[in-house]
Amino acid sequence: GYDRQVLYEIPGRWSLAAIILQAGQETQPHDHGGWGCAVTVQGTERDRRYVHDANGRLVLQSQRDYLPGEGYTFDAADIHQPLGADPQTVTVGIHFLVHSRDH
Repeated sequence: GYDRQVLYEIPGRWSLAAIILQAGQETQPHDHGGWGCAVTVQGTERDRRYVHDANGRLVLQSQRDYLPGEGYTFDAADIHQPLGADPQTVTVGIHFLVHSRDH
């Protein structure tokens, strides 16, 4: 699977982590219960976004590739899935997450 290295964290408040993905590796689709952002440092990170259909199943809504220096934001309820999309190198992204006080 992929690797997640926490770089800094204030428990219950926020965290900064490096997400390391080999070509084709992906996380499970997930939400974070808080808002955050990510920036690609190396490789290409593909961010897939999902929604629930009328039957409650996850359905791919969109996806976009992010090259080094590019990034994206997400809200607490956004369901996303990072994927290592560069076939030539390991993808590394820095993910910043602000934890919801309600979560």
